[in-house]
Amino acid sequence: MRATGMNVGRRTVVLAVLCGLLSGVGMLRPSALHAQHPVAVALNWGADDSSRVAFLAANGYRLERAHIVLSAPRDSIDEGWMRALADTLDRGVAGMQRLMKAPYPWQRLGTRPVTYYFSAGRFISHGTGSGAVFIPVSRVRERLAPLLHEAAHELLAPRPPFYYREFADTNVGARVADHTPLWLFEGLPDYLANTVAPAIGLHEGDVFDVGGLARSDSSCAARVKASPRGGEVIEAVGRSVRPELLFTTRRQEIAPIFYSCGQALTRHVVEQLGVRETVQLMPAMARGDWAAQLERIGGIPIEVFRRRWLEQIGLATADSSADTKAWRQIIDDFQRAFTTRDAALFTRHFARDGDFMQAFGRYRATRTATQDFMEWFLGGQTTTFVSRELATRMRRVSPEVAFVETEFEGEGIKNGDGTMQPPRRGQMMLVLRQRASQWQVVSYRYLDIHTATLR
Repeated sequence: MRATGMNVGRRTVVLAVLCGLLSGVGMLRPSALHAQHPVAVALNWGADDSSRVAFLAANGYRLERAHIVLSAPRDSIDEGWMRALADTLDRGVAGMQRLMKAPYPWQRLGTRPVTYYFSAGRFISHGTGSGAVFIPVSRVRERLAPLLHEAAHELLAPRPPFYYREFADTNVGARVADHTPLWLFEGLPDYLANTVAPAIGLHEGDVFDVGGLARSDSSCAARVKASPRGGEVIEAVGRSVRPELLFTTRRQEIAPIFYSCGQALTRHVVEQLGVRETVQLMPAMARGDWAAQLERIGGIPIEVFRRRWLEQIGLATADSSADTKAWRQIIDDFQRAFTTRDAALFTRHFARDGDFMQAFGRYRATRTATQDFMEWFLGGQTTTFVSRELATRMRRVSPEVAFVETEFEGEGIKNGDGTMQPPRRGQMMLVLRQRASQWQVVSYRYLDIHTATLR
């Protein structure tokens, strides 16, 4: 949803009720304006929805399909074109359900169709959380309508209570709202819409000119760097933080940054967890354990995942801590062991029960036996044997576990029978664990990379 919910004081009960309809940028409750932006005025994009429905009932036409119902004003757009669009939207909603691996018991929409209201006037496209979406007909004409994004919000909405207005205890509702990851709440509909739309030939409106999933990383990084508010906005992405300006008349100051970055990080989460597992984070938002569930599925905390993503897109520098230096030292010692033919140096960083497997999987051992093997292997090499490090990736998996992946190129390798091998390219993969303040190799795997598989 490109707008959902309002951004007003928590105690303003009347206005909170008015702005309760959640729709695109939609979080679950109205919230106090940030004190440093006193001129920002809270938006209520759903205030006129009932009159929009009444107008269309009297002055519009209705198209019904298996998965959608579409109402539009007469003479606004050619009805034949609108019928074709209804057919496409029907395929789009069905396609998103398949991509989600739906249905799920927690989906509030169930088997009901999504109802589209194309209405006159300028307002923010939004959903209601009850199966209906409102989109300005002018946006449809301009090809800027987030047609599937808004429908995706309705497909992803869990059963009540979920939105702020649905909790009998407003304190509980406020707490759920404050701990909902708005970046994911908005990013997941973007992911579904931008995946399905090209497959069915639908032009999905790119409201914030992100450029699609493939360009979301670069759009996010460029906008964060270019905006004086970039640092503030990126702090909300990957966390349960609610950027208040999104719900005010000043939302455009940060919305292009927030939506592009939310879409980018969500894409990385989906690639890590899978679509089905990411979709299952929606009901976890209401329970308040979405981050714990993400960690259980993905194996790493969201903060670690977020940090890796920021490093990848150039918004954070790689960790230069003592831990990283220790990981680097292990790689350097391996390389020096090959150069000096020193088997003891090769196994220096192995845990006593550290597991080693050589390239062809024919030899597997723990530290002591690995040293024996390396003494035999290195002792048989001539001065023509060289090993070159080509690239290394290091990442922390948990506070006490790290993964290191290094690509090597080797030449002049002598076989046991005295024959020489052709140049080889290989990949070393290490699992490191910190024990008593020392990083040790608990698993070492090395495999040959065949040139035919290189991309």
